[in-house]
Amino acid sequence: MTKRMLIALALLTALLLSACGGEDDAPLETAGTPDRIKVSTLPLLSFAPLFIAEEEGFYAEQGLEVEFVDLRRTQFGLPALVTGQLDVLAGALNSGTLNAIARTGNVRIVAGGSHIGYPGEGCTWFAVLARKDVLQNGNLRHAPDKLRLISPMDMVHGMVVDRLLADAGLSRDEVEIRFAQQPALPEAVASGAADVVITSEPWVTRTLDTGKAVMVAAGQDLVPGGQAGSIAYGRRLLEHEPDVGRRFMVANLKAVRQYNEGPTERNLDILERRLGQDRELLRRLCWSDLRNDGVLNVENVMDFQDWADKEGLLDHKLEPDEFWDPAFVEHANAVLRAEQVHAGGE
Repeated sequence: MTKRMLIALALLTALLLSACGGEDDAPLETAGTPDRIKVSTLPLLSFAPLFIAEEEGFYAEQGLEVEFVDLRRTQFGLPALVTGQLDVLAGALNSGTLNAIARTGNVRIVAGGSHIGYPGEGCTWFAVLARKDVLQNGNLRHAPDKLRLISPMDMVHGMVVDRLLADAGLSRDEVEIRFAQQPALPEAVASGAADVVITSEPWVTRTLDTGKAVMVAAGQDLVPGGQAGSIAYGRRLLEHEPDVGRRFMVANLKAVRQYNEGPTERNLDILERRLGQDRELLRRLCWSDLRNDGVLNVENVMDFQDWADKEGLLDHKLEPDEFWDPAFVEHANAVLRAEQVHAGGE
């Protein structure tokens, strides 16, 4: 097959995917006044593609103007997403997201976010850290009194807690579990206020930098391939303006590909400014795993649902087609493949 035929085939695939949803799914029209959307964000490394997409003009290329809404935790954005005050909710995948989908029917996960890697692959960005003085031969069983553990329990962290305790031969009765914001964790460990923390970058590196903690377990050993983050759309992008949702996803996955190039000087320029983190710290961090294709690990979400249901965190378990809409990442991947083929032919 000739290069000209390959280009035509890739472009045709993108057009067919964009047309499969009906009259609202017209080919991209990015000229004229940009479409404005509101997107949740936090100054964390896992949100980096959002900032890269804006800085590199990927949103503008898609005829979009994005307003970032800073949210402290994902559940704060769920009411806004359900009521239409927010268009895109990026953040941690938790029981609240799944309950919002179950209760309203007008929210869907449309892309995977950060995911925990697999044993033996890459570095560790999500980990269990413990104070050195509560360990004996690396074993948590020798911690005095109740183990004071800081972790959220409504997301993948909760699964990590249970698997960590099982491996250590501990029950929840032997542990005091509480929640704290991640920026407080290095000081909590250094001061002795916490014995064990479950956290992600940059707080893994910041906590280890105190010299008071060691890594006792990597996330990829406890929940291999765990789906830690997600991107969800509300009714506007799912039903009323899906073309806007498709264009946002094209920009997002284009930025994910640049993010996955790692700490290049250009990425560091952007993230030092947008995250407010020291450049050398950003260079040292383990960058969280993001899939180039944006596909959700559905099997892991089903595992999480099984765990959350037993914990009483879910209204009821959902089938994959109830919480996951892959059409947007499928469209975006087709568009980006076509662009790549076209660029290769020039």
